[in-house]
Amino acid sequence: MVDVVVAADVDHDALDRSADDGNDPVRAAIPGAESGTLMDVGGLRYGVDVSGAFCRSEDFSDLSGTLKPGAGGEAPLQDSAADAPPSGATLSFTVDTAACAAHGGGNTGGGLPMVSIVAQDSADDLTRQHIVVQFE
Repeated sequence: MVDVVVAADVDHDALDRSADDGNDPVRAAIPGAESGTLMDVGGLRYGVDVSGAFCRSEDFSDLSGTLKPGAGGEAPLQDSAADAPPSGATLSFTVDTAACAAHGGGNTGGGLPMVSIVAQDSADDLTRQHIVVQFE
């Protein structure tokens, strides 16, 4: 079994993107009703794919406190946190990448496969953060 431990930072300040590119898990605060200018988006579903093979909920372990197994093919982990001002909070989990790859022909037998961390909202809009992992 090959494990990849992932800490997915949901704080916009820690992401290497501008706040207006449409890919961050943040939204504009509601003027007069919420403090600050941005809000971390809660309630998203998260997942991982290995070279196009999506991981199933049973492929994940060591979930952080607000993550629970849920429904969703591409993103089977449900975050129970509500929208909140950016706080630097992180989500973390361990994923069995070999099991994921076995589901759909992905590759963990060496080389540099693409691993994508997926965040998906209730309208099924999603964004991916691609990373390249060296499997040995």
